[in-house]
Formats: sequence, structure tokens, C-alpha cells
Amino acid sequence: MKNQPQPKKSSKMEDKFKNFKRAYQEHAAAKYVIIMAFFVTTIVVLIGTGLTSTHVSDVNDTGINDYQQLGEGYKVGMISRSYNPKINTMQINLDLQNQDDQGIVYPRLKFDVKLLNQQQGVHTQIIRAGNSSYVVILKNLRPKFGAVLIKVSTKLDTNQGNVTDISETDLTNQDDTITKSDTDSSQDNGTVDIYINETNRIINDKLKKKSRVDYQVETVQNEIGFLKKQIESLQKDRADNQKEIAADQQAIEKNISERKYQVQQEKDQSKQQDDQTHQDIQSRKSEISDIEKAIKVRKQKINLLNQKIQDIKSGSYKVD
Repeated sequence: MKNQPQPKKSSKMEDKFKNFKRAYQEHAAAKYVIIMAFFVTTIVVLIGTGLTSTHVSDVNDTGINDYQQLGEGYKVGMISRSYNPKINTMQINLDLQNQDDQGIVYPRLKFDVKLLNQQQGVHTQIIRAGNSSYVVILKNLRPKFGAVLIKVSTKLDTNQGNVTDISETDLTNQDDTITKSDTDSSQDNGTVDIYINETNRIINDKLKKKSRVDYQVETVQNEIGFLKKQIESLQKDRADNQKEIAADQQAIEKNISERKYQVQQEKDQSKQQDDQTHQDIQSRKSEISDIEKAIKVRKQKINLLNQKIQDIKSGSYKVD
């Protein structure tokens, strides 16, 4: 019987190559499908984000508690801001600071509110029942407003802020739209700009519409809070001065005890130091006296503001 021809080794190599090629092609196809799926998903996400994202400006947000100088002796800062798109309402709380440690007298502020993207039917309310605390409310403010600019001054040509309680303005004019000149940092007209971009950080689904009484009470409570912080700061200053006085008195006593070991020239120099230290002590005592007066005035003001809250709630508080 004749020997059967044996398959050539080259045929086996070809089979292996074909198998490898087929496996590679199948793997490459799967890889292509995965890449295309990822690409399509990315495009969908980007398109969806573009359709649903807010359109903010290139102006930076004003920071919380970022106080800005308003004329001589006063600063204005935003202490909170929230926007609830479910009820189309934004609330901004502002604080006016008197930089005189002894002062609690505040000027009446005026406001001009503008939107980046104009919307029909948006109304603003300015509420002030205290002296240093304001609430700015934007009603019927729908998403896609882009940004809110609040100009604050004592000299703005606007009726907003001329009453103690509430003034309301309809933002429907072209003049109520933010322009480049509104945010020109080179302008210095004694006006503070509060700028709020429409971003996720301002979203607060818990923000609710409140009654006029509730807003009034909130401004007074905020002012009480500010006064209490001032009292804490003043008390710290008083304690620091008292510590310095005690240290100075100890230094004088030490100098006196050392004089019996000193020659006349050293004694004269030591006495000069003590005279200067005595002056420092008297200066600190005078400062402590002023601090205590300032604390007393603020405590009296807090008592009066607590009475105002009761009058607002009872309805006996009248808008001037």
C-alpha cells in the first residue's frame, strides 16, 4: 500500500494565520463597536448638556461675604443668594457695614437690578425693615436668565430703596439688560456691583416664597445677628486691651524692683520707660471705655430690634 501524502507544514501555518486573522477581525469589529458606542454617547451627552445647561456670562461671580467699599466709611456685601427654578424665585440678602466701630447709623441704599438675558414679567422687590440688612427678591425669574446684576449705591437714579418696606419694579425694558458698560471695572461712580451667574451653586430647591411680614422679620433678625457679631468682636478687643494693661503693669513693677541695683543713669532711663508705659495704659483704658459704650449701645439696639420684630408680627409696625 502506497504511503498517503502528508500535509505540508506550510498548510498548517496558513490555517493558523487564517484563524489568527479571523480572531483579530472579530476583536477589531467588537472594539470598533465599543468605540463608536462611546463616541455616540459622548455626542448625545454634549448635545443634551448644551440644551439644558445655563448660559452664563464671562463676568466672575461676586463672592459670599465679599464686602466692597461704598463711599467713605461703609461697605456692602452679599451674605447669601439662592434660586429655586421650581418657583421661579431668587432671593439675595445684603449687609451694609459701618466701618466706624462706634457707629450704627446707616444710609438708605438704592438698587438697580438687571438681567443678562431679558425676560418678560420679572419683578424685583427690595425689603428693608432693619437699618443695615436688605432682601432683594426676583419673582417670575425663569431659567436661562444667564446672570443677575445688582447695582447698589446711595446715589442711583432709581426709586428702588426709597421706602422702608417694599418697592417693586418690572424688569421688561432694554435698560434692564446687562451691557458691557454695566460691568466695566474702570468705572468708579461710588456704586457696588453684585454679580450672580446662573450656575448650579445658586440652586436651592428649599427656597420658598414668603410673606411681607416674614421678609421684614428676616431683615431685622439678620441685623440683630450682625450686631451680636460686632459685640463679640468688641468684647475680644476689650479683653486684648485688658491683657496688655496687665502686662504693662507687671513691666512697671519689675522695673521698680530692679532700680535698687541700678546706677542713676539706668534709673533715669527706667523711669522714662515707665512714664511711656503709663501713657500706654491710660490710652488702653480710654479705648476700653469707648468699647464698653459701643457694646452698651449695640445691646440697647438689639433690644429695640427685638421689639420691632414683635411689632411687625402684631401688625403695629408701620412703613414710613
